[in-house]
Amino acid sequence: KARGGQTKTWHQSMKSLTIGLSHVNRCRLPGWGPPNDRNIWLETLATEVKIKNASLEYTKDDFI
Repeated sequence: KARGGQTKTWHQSMKSLTIGLSHVNRCRLPGWGPPNDRNIWLETLATEVKIKNASLEYTKDDFI
């Protein structure tokens, strides 16, 4: 039994959830593993859009 037990169970669960993706291509969950320098501009753009969208959720009444 792995130390703590829960870690092994979590790892097995993650493997079973992602095993179906392996036939598409080797993949990692978003944010896991080394960054992909070719797509860093896209990740930066996505982050900027999220920030912009979050700031648009406020109305002038929120500041009164």
